[in-house]
Amino acid sequence: TFFSLQRGMKPEAAIPVPKAETVVDYGCRIDNFADLAAILVNLDVVVSVDTAALHLAGALGVKAYGLIHFSPDWRWELAGEQTRWYDTVTLLRQERPFDWSSCLTRLTAVLRRLAHAPDELSPLR
Repeated sequence: TFFSLQRGMKPEAAIPVPKAETVVDYGCRIDNFADLAAILVNLDVVVSVDTAALHLAGALGVKAYGLIHFSPDWRWELAGEQTRWYDTVTLLRQERPFDWSSCLTRLTAVLRRLAHAPDELSPLR
């Protein structure tokens, strides 16, 4: 099951998942960071671009994958999958400017692996 945390957007527009998958809209239930934090700590894994949700997931120790732009914000540095800021966040970087397909291909492989190995979902606390 996928959970959309995108506010102001239908989940189908925010998450390109197969039709057979379920998408639950939690974006309409988030009024502040406390609401978001309460949801994040109950998810197996978070996937986000560089947003407050990704930073909050990392700060809370929630396993997360960040889809990072080719020319990233300074916090993410210029290379590597790990970040000095959050032990539980893995960075999936664009290989070329404006090309998210490489990130999504790697993310798909990661999610498939995690679906078959749920013990890997435990956060690094």
